[in-house]
Amino acid sequence: MFCDVRPDYLITSPNVINETFQYDLHGGFVVTDWLTVQLETSWFEADVGPVDAYLSDHYPYASNPFDPLTIIGFKDRELRIPLNGGRIIERPVSLSFLYHFNNKSSRKWYLGAGVGRIFTDYQGDSEIPDFNERASRLRIRAMADKFGKNVTPPHYHDPLNDAHIPLNEAIAVELSDVNEWHLTGGTEIMINQRLGVVIDARYVFAPDGIRFDVAGHDQLDLLTWSEKIYRPDGTVRIFAPDPVAPNPLCFDNQYFGLGCDHIHMAPGDARVDPEGAKWDTGMVLFTCPAVGDFDQNGSLDVCYGPNISPSGKGYSEARGDVVIQGGDIALSAFTLSVGLRFHF
Repeated sequence: MFCDVRPDYLITSPNVINETFQYDLHGGFVVTDWLTVQLETSWFEADVGPVDAYLSDHYPYASNPFDPLTIIGFKDRELRIPLNGGRIIERPVSLSFLYHFNNKSSRKWYLGAGVGRIFTDYQGDSEIPDFNERASRLRIRAMADKFGKNVTPPHYHDPLNDAHIPLNEAIAVELSDVNEWHLTGGTEIMINQRLGVVIDARYVFAPDGIRFDVAGHDQLDLLTWSEKIYRPDGTVRIFAPDPVAPNPLCFDNQYFGLGCDHIHMAPGDARVDPEGAKWDTGMVLFTCPAVGDFDQNGSLDVCYGPNISPSGKGYSEARGDVVIQGGDIALSAFTLSVGLRFHF
């Protein structure tokens, strides 16, 4: 039922914090000729992401967009939806212990280690809320995690395949302050007795960080009906010629639709049939392809004929597959900095 429809390069594409500049302020004191204790703080702001969604669906299309009766085949659509993950602001505060080599020279080499805490803030972008709104309107038939395990909520078991599984918040952003430890090394080139140029390389180990949670998972694969067959209000616009999904259930409109039994209001799994009889007259009004109000909700619908051609990939049903990729981004990072140090 489920498959990862993304190209290989997207399957292995990680979410990242983009590289940019960081501003540092260090202060310390000399314990001995070879040991310095240093208190450090910095400020860093960068874009996160992109968070990726990928849509692959198949839908009936009209060769003449101005004439819906020219729906003669299914069409494939592949769409990558990169989402700006917003911006993260980091304000780390740390304590380092530096061991100095050859401190009699004008170039002073050092190695060090330390610990600290990274204080974080997050500035969201409108792209994720907009995508969540779009995802909440999808007609979802089933869900799976990145291992292909079915994670459809059991209380939304959908034997009628009517695709009403809710997804109110597809992507939620979670961020917290984290502890870190780091290794550092570099050199200080003395310009005079008071002033030196410091070249510092550092790796920060911070396994926690920002998480893009996809309905409780790192990744969610959705089996849907194609967006293309629905109106913005969620009603079906393009019907199959038989009383099968995704044509709406008769009870969605009190069994007034074509092919529905409004007198007995049964059976419960009956679906609107564009080529079915009208309940009150018993007359068959349409033969697909046709245009008409098949579900009797006041809007004109289209049905395609039974001999419609499959898509280039062989699909002849309005199937959709959506992959939403989230996951964790650690705040571990490598930094290379150049600065000035003044000695009191």
